[in-house]
Amino acid sequence: MARATRRPDRPAELTPDQKIEQALPGLIDGLINLSRGTKILEPTADDPLATYKVPPNRQAAEYLINRVLGRPTEAVAKDGAGGPGYDEIETALKDLRSITLDDLIQLHRKTLGDHC
Repeated sequence: MARATRRPDRPAELTPDQKIEQALPGLIDGLINLSRGTKILEPTADDPLATYKVPPNRQAAEYLINRVLGRPTEAVAKDGAGGPGYDEIETALKDLRSITLDDLIQLHRKTLGDHC
């Protein structure tokens, strides 16, 4: 079988990676637009909700955030319980369970005041 030769007047064909690299700015812009959605109407005093032609895409937004900030870590217990940090988590949960409603109200007033 004869091997195809490239004609000198034609540029070499791009590899898939090169094609993606060239398209990357547009792909990123498209992903950002997808994460924001496409609004038809902005919120007004009469109608505080925006109307969307294409609603914001949570997965696209999450992907972009994870790409820049890194994926959040999740605690994984080994063999069900007792993994790294397990005792600290249990202690924190017990402390949280002991907080009363009055404690929460006082904390709220101390941190945010009576403005909320």
